[in-house]
Amino acid sequence: MSRNSGKWQVTSGKRDLFPQPITRNSQLLYWLPALLYMLLIFILSCFPAPEPFRKVPIIYDIKLVHIVEYGILSLLYAYALKNTTQLNKWQLFWTAVIFTIAYGITDELHQLFVPQRTCKVSDVLGNTIGALLFQLGYLKFNKKKLG
Repeated sequence: MSRNSGKWQVTSGKRDLFPQPITRNSQLLYWLPALLYMLLIFILSCFPAPEPFRKVPIIYDIKLVHIVEYGILSLLYAYALKNTTQLNKWQLFWTAVIFTIAYGITDELHQLFVPQRTCKVSDVLGNTIGALLFQLGYLKFNKKKLG
């Protein structure tokens, strides 16, 4: 027996001795990796870029580090969304991409106020490319699981 939407229901032929309700706290745990990663991005963008990141390739003014950094964030969003919502695979795809782009924009705006940092549209473009590429990879490698 489990509790769902305020009602008790039998989920199998056996009764659970101590049924566990699905709570908002348990859903928050799925979002924790994305939230911690967002905090890490925010903290790192409070300081000038570390020397190793300055050596990462830049292609047409798009930094490879942004593609990877925000691609990872989009995967963390997808993980949270998959485990806390009923979105289909395309809704999950676009929601993760939109969340990633939105956070990337807020991070670029934040950098307007950080000495030795700049707000660049090309960085948002790199974030978007990363989110799209990583989400396409996520879809490709999870075809069976996502239906």
